[in-house]
Parts: sequence; structure tokens; C-alpha cells
Amino acid sequence: MDKEKVFLLLEELNDKKNKIRGAREKLDKKRKNIVRKQDVSFDNIDEFLSNNSETIEQLERMEESIKLLEKQFENDEWELSLALFEYIFKETKRQAENKNVYKRYQKKLKQILNAFDEIQNLKKEVEEINNSVVKELSQKYQLSRYRTEVYPHTILPFFLESPKDYHKAKEYLENN
Repeated sequence: MDKEKVFLLLEELNDKKNKIRGAREKLDKKRKNIVRKQDVSFDNIDEFLSNNSETIEQLERMEESIKLLEKQFENDEWELSLALFEYIFKETKRQAENKNVYKRYQKKLKQILNAFDEIQNLKKEVEEINNSVVKELSQKYQLSRYRTEVYPHTILPFFLESPKDYHKAKEYLENN
């Protein structure tokens, strides 16, 4: 489906909506006119109904017809919403491909993964430093009663922990 077809379908749906609104307004006016032409009271309601029974039946048929049109409109609107989303998705993807968004995305993702690997290595380096400091002290003193482990995120001001996303991203790059 192309853009012109989408615009055409949206315009057709808008026209249908306006026609239904117009039919509702006309029906409401006809109802009001029937009641206005004759003052209805408890004394003359039976006479009013018998004199206007054909008109009332016709109004009821018109009401049913409008309800059927509204149902059809809802179905058309639902179908259009599916087609519209499909068009928007495909067009967005096409334009993103034309602007090389995917290639730039993959390049940035590789940079992020490489940086993540570097951060993991820095974390290991801090852990190794901590182990060597503890090892050096424990050669001379018994440290079992003391806290000796220093967590890398207490040394490094900000630390990323996202191995699940990391593996998903790595898998994505390997497959694309």
C-alpha cells in the first residue's frame, strides 16, 4: 500500500463518518419536528401515536439503518487501523534502511559492546588489585575476622551490569 492509497482510505473513512453524523442530525431534527408539530400531553399521547405511527415506524427504521452504517463504519475503521499501522511500519523501516540507520546502529552497538568488554576488564582489574592487597596483608596477618573484599563499583564511580542485554546484542550482531 502506498501513501496515496492510505490518504484515500483515510478520506473515505472521514466522509463516511461525516455522512453518519449528518444522518443522525437529520433523524434528530425529524423527531423534534414531529413532536413540535403537535403538543404531546398525557391526554393526547394515544392520538399522537396513532396519527404518527407510520412516521414513528419510519424513524425507527432510519435509526436501525444508521446503526447498521455505524457498525460498518467501525469495521472499516478497524480494517484501516491495521492497514495504516502496516504502512507506517513498512515505510518507517524503508526510510530507516535508505538512511543507513541499521548500519550506523550496528556500528554504535559494536562500540558499546567493546566498551562494555573494556569495563568488564576494568572490573576484573580492580578485583585483582583487591586480591593482591589482601594477599600481601594476609601473608603477615590473620585477616579472616575482617572484611577484605572491596566491590569494584565502590572504586569505580559508575558501573554497568547488564550481561543479559550484552549477550542479546552480541547475538544480534553475529546474526546480522
